[in-house]
Amino acid sequence: MEIGKPISILIKFTNSGKTPAEGVEILQSLEKVKSGTAPSRTYVGKDFERRSIGSINVGNTVETEVIGHEWTLDELMTISTDRTFQIFAHGIIRYRSKYIANETDEQPFCYEFDPASGQMVICRAPANNEIKPIADADRAWITVSYVHLVSPLVVGALPEVRVEFVNCGRTPAFEVETGGRVFSKSSDLPLLKGYNMEGEPKGKTVLGPGIPATIFMVSSARFQNQSQIDVIVAGTHTLYASGFITYKDSVGIHRRTDFCFQTGGASLKVIDETGYVMVNAKAGNTAT
Repeated sequence: MEIGKPISILIKFTNSGKTPAEGVEILQSLEKVKSGTAPSRTYVGKDFERRSIGSINVGNTVETEVIGHEWTLDELMTISTDRTFQIFAHGIIRYRSKYIANETDEQPFCYEFDPASGQMVICRAPANNEIKPIADADRAWITVSYVHLVSPLVVGALPEVRVEFVNCGRTPAFEVETGGRVFSKSSDLPLLKGYNMEGEPKGKTVLGPGIPATIFMVSSARFQNQSQIDVIVAGTHTLYASGFITYKDSVGIHRRTDFCFQTGGASLKVIDETGYVMVNAKAGNTAT
């Protein structure tokens, strides 16, 4: 949002069904309300812009643009700084199925401006002002996608591990924090939910849907001699990278993903441009 310029919010809709949608229309509104007050979502009267779309074929996507007025400095401050007001882009999309007689449907939508991230997020307060969890399919969902041992196994080196993760959900993850450690052990871990990780969590950020991120974890103990490396290569000891990712979803529910990956066997023989690929120590990987 910029002073002297109108806000413009682009919303995309996709027909993910199996038949064309006909008679598609969208009622939409950009509404500024006092913080703690829900927007009007009755969708009657003249307070909503009505757009006729026509037909949307299977798999096709259409866009609608919700445009507001030009912002003054004082108005911008009430939204982004002192937060006495909130901005909502909301409405409803109505349609009927081409091949199903008398089949009509409508889908409400509501997004609000989040000053902390500067993004539009799914509304935290529904029409009845109650805070409810959103569906799992729609919430933020962080998963670990790839783990690499990027430092060489040499005497005097601190083992370093690169952990790649992604928000594979449909909404942003807020207050993302990570923590963990790299260590070796002579037997399998009985892992690790609720495990007290060493080291301070790193960072606190926003991770949008589909956005990848990377953390590096370094062992606190160096390889002191070659025998410590030989037992890992032989598989009698295992090098673990274990950690957690915590975050909030768009309605403020705390979420956590625990992960644990290990060397062992073939994993020390598989190498790509980022290093040795570590394998999943499955007992320790959970997401809530």
